[in-house]
Amino acid sequence: MNRFLNEHKIRPVIDQVYPFEKAREAYEHLARGAFGKVVINVATQPL
Repeated sequence: MNRFLNEHKIRPVIDQVYPFEKAREAYEHLARGAFGKVVINVATQPL
């Protein structure tokens, strides 16, 4: 499946990206009904 997604350049819809420190807000956003993916960034560098 991953090969197919890469070959056809299919990317997920990302609704919002939150830093780890705002994980609670991310889950609240998800509970309200996000349109796409809600990402919690756990990396030390911003995306």
